[in-house]
Order: sequence, then C-alpha cells, then structure tokens
Amino acid sequence: MVEFKNSFKIKNQGYKMSGFQPAITIKNALNSILKREYLIPDFQRDYTWGTEQIERLFDSIMKGYPISSMLFCKIEPKTTDWNFYQFLESYTEGYSRNTECNSNDRPFYAVLDGQQRLTSLNLALNKSGTYSTHKLRKRWEDKPENFEKRSFYFNLTQSQAPSQNLDVEFEFLWLENEKTNEDEIYIDKYKQKWFKCNCLDRYSDNNNFDIEQAMDKNLSKEERKRLNELHNKVYNAQIINYYLEDENSDKAVEIFIRINSGGTPLTFANILFSFTVANWKKGNFRELADKMLSNLPFKVNRDFILKAFLFLFHKEIRYQINSFNKDFVSEKIEKNWDKLAKCFEATFNLISRFGFDDKTLTGKLIVMPILYFIYHNNIENEIVDSISQEKNRDLIKIWLLRAIACNAISTHSDNILSSMRKVFTDDIEKSFFKTSKYIDFPKDEIEKSLKYIRLSNDNDFFNEKLSLRKDNAETFTILSLLYPNLNSQLSFDKDHLHPFDSCKKIENLDVKEYDSIVNLQMLEKSLNRSKKNQPLEDWVKEKCGDNREKFLEEHLIPDVDLSIDNFTEFYEKRKQLLISKLKKVLGMKQDDETGDNK
Repeated sequence: MVEFKNSFKIKNQGYKMSGFQPAITIKNALNSILKREYLIPDFQRDYTWGTEQIERLFDSIMKGYPISSMLFCKIEPKTTDWNFYQFLESYTEGYSRNTECNSNDRPFYAVLDGQQRLTSLNLALNKSGTYSTHKLRKRWEDKPENFEKRSFYFNLTQSQAPSQNLDVEFEFLWLENEKTNEDEIYIDKYKQKWFKCNCLDRYSDNNNFDIEQAMDKNLSKEERKRLNELHNKVYNAQIINYYLEDENSDKAVEIFIRINSGGTPLTFANILFSFTVANWKKGNFRELADKMLSNLPFKVNRDFILKAFLFLFHKEIRYQINSFNKDFVSEKIEKNWDKLAKCFEATFNLISRFGFDDKTLTGKLIVMPILYFIYHNNIENEIVDSISQEKNRDLIKIWLLRAIACNAISTHSDNILSSMRKVFTDDIEKSFFKTSKYIDFPKDEIEKSLKYIRLSNDNDFFNEKLSLRKDNAETFTILSLLYPNLNSQLSFDKDHLHPFDSCKKIENLDVKEYDSIVNLQMLEKSLNRSKKNQPLEDWVKEKCGDNREKFLEEHLIPDVDLSIDNFTEFYEKRKQLLISKLKKVLGMKQDDETGDNK
C-alpha cells in the first residue's frame, strides 16, 4: 500500500471517532449529494446498475429489508491530489460518466462503498432524474434517437395485472416518458395508478405527508396508504447505515479493497486506473482514454487498457497495487500514448475487418498478442490495409479463429497471458522494450506454448462445436474456420442450407439439429437474399452450373440426396465433412491418416 499512502494523505483537523455512525434517512443522503458533501473518488468504477436492480432496491426498502452498510471517509479540502466526482443526476445506459468536482473548499465525504446504491436512489428521486435505456435494434451510439428516456414510477394500485418483475411486493418501474407524458400520476391500460417518484419533494415541506390535501388525483384509501409508505421510507426511516473512517484514509481504502476484492487482485483495476490518472503529467488521462475507447469499433473497458499496459510493458501481468507508479505511467504509458492509441485502434479495426463484433469476439483478452505484435513491430499504420502486411493479416486471422474456437483463454487468464507473452521475449528485464523478434506473427509458437490445439482434439470437442445453434456467439468463429477464403471486404450471413421453415414442418426433426452449424453455411448477403427459402436441392441445381462436384465441395455439402425428406442422412454426412474440415484448419491429422486423433 506504499504508493497509495504517498498519494492520498489527509491531514486530520479535529478528532472524531471512526466506526459505524447513526443511520440517516434517504432524504438526508440525497441532500448531501445535492450539496456536494458526498463525492466519489475516481478509483471507484463507473455506475453499472440496470433498471431492474434499482426497482428491486426500492422493493427491499419498502419491505424494510437492510440494503447493506456503506463506507465513507472524511476528506479535508486541498489535502489530497486525487480527483473526485459528483453523483449522476441522469443516466444513459453504457455512456454516462460522472462530472469532475474540482472546487470543494469544505470538508466532504468520499463514498468508498455505496456509490451504486446512492446513485440509484438519486436517479430515481431527484427532480431531473432519468434513466435512458438502449432501444432494440438501434446502434450503440450516444445519440438521443438510440435511447428511451424513462422516469421512476411506483405502482399505487398493484392490481391483478402481471408484474414485470417477479417476486416483488412493491412494484417500481422505469417507464418511458413518451408513454407516461411524465405525469405525476400515470394510469396504465389496467387502470393502475403509477406515481412519479421524483415528485415527492413537491408535497414535502415537512415530514408529514397528507396526500388528500396535497393532490386531487382521486386516489383510493389503499393507494394513499402506499404513497404515504413511500414518503415515510424516503423522509423518515433511518435506513442508510454507514461506517465512517475519520482518522486514517489509508485504512479506509484498505477496508474498501477488502470488502470489494474478496481476495481477487482483479478488483484493484479501478484503483490502478486512478493511479494512472493521478500520475499523468500533461492533460487528463481519463478523458484521453475514454476518447480513444469511443473510437474503437468494439465496447472495450478501462480494465482492458490497464491489462494491455501490463502486457506491453510490465514484467508482471497480474494487477498489483504498486504496478502503476509514477515512473511506469510517465515513461512507459504517457510518453508513448499517441502510438498506443493508434495501436489500440489498429488492433480492433483489424479484428472488425475479420467480421467480428462485440457478440462474436467472446473475450477481449485474446487480442493481447496481436496488440503486442503490432506495437513492438511498429506496424500500427500498415497492419489493417497495407499490402506488405497481407501475410500477417492472414496469420493473425487464423490464429484468432483457432484460439477462440479452442477456448485458449478461459480460466487463469493471467497465467495464459504470461505464457503467450514469453513467446515474444525470453528475458523481460533486458529485452522487453525492444522490437519484437518476430517479423511474421508467431501463430505456431503461441499455439505450442499453450497446447490448446492438441487438448481440443477429441470427439466431444467437435460434437460440442457443431451442435452450436445459429445465434450462439461462437458460431461465427466456427463458420469462419470452415469457410476461410471468404472475402473480408464483403458482408456475410449465417444461412440455413435446408431452410429453417421447411425443417420445422418435418416430424421428428430436432430444432437443435437443423438450427445447428451442421445445417449452416456462410453466404454473401446478396446471395442469401436471393436464396430466401429456396429448397436446398433446387438451390444447388440452380447455382452449381456444369460442375456440381466442385460446387458441393466449395460449400461443404455432401453428395447425397438433398431433398428435405433425406435430412437425416444429409446431417450425418455433412457432420463428418465439417469435422474433417475443422481438423484440417486446426492443424490436426485425420483419423484415416493415423488411426486415431493425434
């Protein structure tokens, strides 16, 4: 904890006993947020709660369930070089960031544990609180048209209408503003009355809440009772329990790490990110990092950036509290930031060119060797498009496909990353920051270092992979291996050879078979649109021309009766074809060559 102690010193002015303090009301806590008496240190993670978590939090509050204690640390002004942030007042799913608060000239409380709950309470109850959710089939871009703005409502009626959340006694929902018109009382199609929770302040000059005098909304006795219960929980019930560390901020952070880490070093990532921010000399690293991330074609988080810095520059890949010291940040990261940003963009643009997206790239850590190769070979400006890097693009693509298909990174990722990095450098201390010793991407060397190809060579592996259904995230990878010569400049669809609708009509056919990879191919989009639901045997006759044998071979279709009535034979024969092709692209010898899988 040496690094943290040096950079987070707080002068004690006056003595106050540390420990659990008298509980306060939700309204007290929200007032402190409004007055900026509660702030968030920047080693805290971003807000992550979904709408249902907030709804269930309020159900627990109404039932009188404990919502866990929080951890605060008293901070005297101008006694620390760490940055602090205000609580969110509105939230856009996946994009909102807390606003930095630089001008606090009074003592305040750093919220070390409890940010998610307090932010949720603030979003639900403050005057301008909204939660904007991503619209189905809209792009993940931070634009208003891609999100649905919602406000927090409490069901006063709670009739026999179906609840959207199971096992809740008090129903709260984030309802679309467009539907409710942001009315204080919204009446749904079941004649249920919903109260807009951030309107409580309008009728609460004191702790007594008389709904009959405050509103003329034709509420029943039971509805008034439920609304009074909500008001009482917010204004009167002392349910915010917190532990205050007033003497020793270092101890407070140690408590924070202990209660959040569970002994897992990975949970230090947010604190390490804060070290990087604090040790950055010119500009704001948080803004630089977020800007770079926003330019990537994938959703990549800050944890990935930190792990990449360690993979690229540090002798120890595991998260350690002293990894991101001033020398490491200034000499290895800040000094090389422009090149690093270009390498991050080049790496993910290359992977996007291979056809991957956020769903099909099932783990981001798998790209670390690619990033390392691009950075230390100084090819960030050539790797995506230059003819000179065509061979490396092919090597990287087949390595990435094989690694994902064989689950190269599953558990113990730090050990696996270390093994892959050893391929590039044998002596980290002496040669780590020199140019990579490989001109060509070392696909074979990485595979040998982890042995995942050999470990995957068994019948269970192939049966599992070929049983994947069309919408499975890994299906794209397997089909890309089966069809390695596809033009990456074109767009492709996962197409059912025997049309899905036709298969559904055949008795005794299992959807897990006709929707599996065995009945799928990769087909260029325009060809797939023209194919539509054409029977397989008709499509083959139409497209094969004078060379049916070559056409079937290119599309990995067995030379059997292709009518839908013969699906069972087609399935078994094509499965064998695909296993044979997968073994070939994975570099495995065939059964008939060795008598056994090797």
